[in-house]
Amino acid sequence: MGFLVFCKKLIFILPVLMVFVSSGIAYQSTGNLTNKSVKEKKSFMETPLKISQITFSKDNKSLAVLAGDSLVSVWDTHDCKLLAKRIFEKTPITTLAWNLESDELLAGTNHSILMRLSSLDLICQEKIKTPLEVISHVVNFGRPCQFGVIGAFHNIACAMKPSFFFANGVEHELMEIHPGDSSFTSLQQTGSGFFAVTSMGDLYELNHLLEHDSKPIISLNRPVGVIKAGGGKIALGCDGGLICLINQNDSLEVKNLMISNKPIRSLELTKDGKTLFVALGNEKIQVIDVETMQPRTQLVSVQEMIACMALSEDSKTLAVGTSQGSVVLWNLEDLQVKTILPAGSQSHTN
Repeated sequence: MGFLVFCKKLIFILPVLMVFVSSGIAYQSTGNLTNKSVKEKKSFMETPLKISQITFSKDNKSLAVLAGDSLVSVWDTHDCKLLAKRIFEKTPITTLAWNLESDELLAGTNHSILMRLSSLDLICQEKIKTPLEVISHVVNFGRPCQFGVIGAFHNIACAMKPSFFFANGVEHELMEIHPGDSSFTSLQQTGSGFFAVTSMGDLYELNHLLEHDSKPIISLNRPVGVIKAGGGKIALGCDGGLICLINQNDSLEVKNLMISNKPIRSLELTKDGKTLFVALGNEKIQVIDVETMQPRTQLVSVQEMIACMALSEDSKTLAVGTSQGSVVLWNLEDLQVKTILPAGSQSHTN
């Protein structure tokens, strides 16, 4: 009789016990998966991002860095401390530029949005809707809250149409400029306006009203990726490793230098127009004397592939970004490394 009672109780308890055991197994399994996900996320966060762009503020006191398409950081150039950092997970960033006022950054996106960010905390102050699906370049227009932008948009067939240039001021007034069948690839601000170059090597000069002649001031008939100006000269980095120097006053081609058979990834020209810094996609920076168009020396700091460069407004500091997430600051007065910033690190804090 006692045995039958025990069996009845066991039959009642057994389902409850099995539910408890299975819940424990499920909890343990979920815990293992959670730990694995945390480890994978931590590993991803510890992988440095490629430096996509570097830009100095107008007063040379701050440096803004875009790593990948999501990590934006601002650094003090004097003591090299991190001032602000933010990861934009939902809105990929395509380009950065300082507004004329050094407390604000302009951030282009591939979502048709141009954002005005506070440099103190990188919080968005305003989102400006543009007709450009992808904003590729932003240049300050020469006064606060007024700037020029180039980019591209898609047609119904999802093919990229030629990009155009527009000015966006406080009133968000739009001006379109179409460079024929080619597309603008780079802008360079000058005292009276801009120089804009197209993918086909046509160079246009635009005044502060964004007016220009229907014909380019010079045609190189080869793809141009970057344009820089200084000391009355314009330097164009072309496909095939060719550098073209143009006299800014009469728009005549001055000198050419075939430096490599590789595309020129980044190019900087000092304000006095005497020195060129050229990156060719390896770990070295070529320093070229403009007068002789001969290499003067090379800058090599870390064995990392160079991704981009930026020259400070006073031409005293060269910032070099690498594919491995480092930003090397060179003191150009003695050609010595000032410091190396871990700007591509997603977990770095001071």
